Amino acid sequence: MQAYLLLQLRLWLMRLDASVLFLLDSLLALWLSLHRRLHRRPLRSPVALIVRLGDLSDVLLWLPAGQRLIPSLRQKGYRVLLVVPAGVEPLLQDIGDEAEIIPVDGAAWRHSWRYRWAFAGKLADIRADLALETSYSRTLLGGDSMVRFSAAKKRIGWVGDARKTTRTGHRLGRRVYTTLLPNPSKDPLPETESQERLLAQLGVSLDPAGPSPFPSEMLQPSADMGLPDRYVILAPGAASPLQRWPASSFATVVDAIHKHYALPVLVCGGQEDAPHAAMIMALSTSAITADLCGKISLADLPALVARADLVIGNEGPLIHLAAMVATPSLCLTSGTFWGRTLPYGRSRLLPGRIAPIPVTHPMDCYDCAGRCIYTLTADEPAPCVSAITAAQVIGALADFLPQRTA
Repeated sequence: MQAYLLLQLRLWLMRLDASVLFLLDSLLALWLSLHRRLHRRPLRSPVALIVRLGDLSDVLLWLPAGQRLIPSLRQKGYRVLLVVPAGVEPLLQDIGDEAEIIPVDGAAWRHSWRYRWAFAGKLADIRADLALETSYSRTLLGGDSMVRFSAAKKRIGWVGDARKTTRTGHRLGRRVYTTLLPNPSKDPLPETESQERLLAQLGVSLDPAGPSPFPSEMLQPSADMGLPDRYVILAPGAASPLQRWPASSFATVVDAIHKHYALPVLVCGGQEDAPHAAMIMALSTSAITADLCGKISLADLPALVARADLVIGNEGPLIHLAAMVATPSLCLTSGTFWGRTLPYGRSRLLPGRIAPIPVTHPMDCYDCAGRCIYTLTADEPAPCVSAITAAQVIGALADFLPQRTA
């Protein structure tokens, strides 16, 4: 009962916060509209604005679609601008040759009025003719607002769902668009399939071969990385504590890899994952684990992951990156967005990729969008994650790793 009341209070505060900010956005949108009318610009090439927000995982899942969408728009004469989360630019080298990348600080956009309004003015100054929000689970204060501020003549997005917003926010967001793409009957729709269907609705050719997600030079490790010949990557980072598998379970898997396969294990992630990596190393009895959290640049990650025998981790960027470079992976998967990000659907956008294999503990409350119904401490994983056993992962290792020889 207590957990239910806290959840309802949190949802009520979210609705109140969104409503106030939406009203302020409306005043700013009106001002920007008047400013545009008073300062008309001469004719120029049409401009397309693509909005892809979220985190690094969201960008990686969208990347195969983006590599087809942007050239298609350029062939139609558009100058293309792409709004993405700040920090992901090193993984978009190929796209950077086709589109102008505009990084946005997501936290500042959401919480700083000064930053939000300055960035909104920047979007308005682009004078886009076409604005496209590519997320199926749109958010009113995220991509919807950016498309609104663009004031493009054509504003396209999915009808989508309210998994990452409130129902009120979802309804208000729908008013932003001149064209809403109808939802398919399948729900939830895997992200890989939603991106393919988006391209089809926009008339973009789905060449099965498609471009490589990264230039060949990004898949070649530099000499100073000092990588062993063979290794397994552990990815303990997670977008939320709800999705983070316990360090003790990771340590058990590390010891099993050392005992049965004699392969080095590299613990990878951002600087924020370093404390969890340290816990894994402290609990493991093996001395072959190396902590690379915060020590590998984003531009070097594709080469690191491409050389690995296997990636084991929570759902996150390294799991999706492994699929992009055809490295096998075992993903400790929560029910947070089950069916949306994992499992991957059938998609022609992923030819030759190796889809992550979800390791799960199914529960009736799957697809909760992070609104866990259980009372948990601040850093406690959801029951659907903590109940996944190390034995489940260890049992799957033999399908990917060579047995240790005497």
